[in-house]
Parts: sequence; structure tokens; C-alpha cells
Amino acid sequence: MSIVLPPEFEALVNLRVASGEYASEQDVLRTTFNLFQRREDRLAHIGEGTQQFRAGQFQEYGENDRERFLANVADGEVAI
Repeated sequence: MSIVLPPEFEALVNLRVASGEYASEQDVLRTTFNLFQRREDRLAHIGEGTQQFRAGQFQEYGENDRERFLANVADGEVAI
């Protein structure tokens, strides 16, 4: 696969490599795609949580409910 980047993106990649932060252009792009995938995963997780919230599948916790919350997480009742 061959990719042609717009000049401004190519400049950013070259700058990161020149700074020594990354060893190669591939390392910069690998990190970029990993971050993109993490973003997509988080957006999907947020969407799932939004659906659960709208369906009334949630518990409310107050200031003094830390131990109950942690117990519910340990029991698998709450996903974080």
C-alpha cells in the first residue's frame, strides 16, 4: 500500500521523526492509527452507555457510596 499525505500531515510526521520522538515515519503512523482505534473504541463504549442510560439501566451513587460502588464493580454489576 502506498499513501500520499497532504503536505501539512507529511510535515507533522517529519517533524516528529526529526525531533527524535519517533524512530521512523511508520512509528508515527502506527501511533496515529492506534490512537484512532482507541478513539473509535471509546466512542462505541460511550454509545453503549448512552443506550443503557436511556433504557434506565443505571444506578445512582452519592458522595458516601464509594464502598457500595467498588463492591458493585468487583461483582461485575458496574462496568468502568
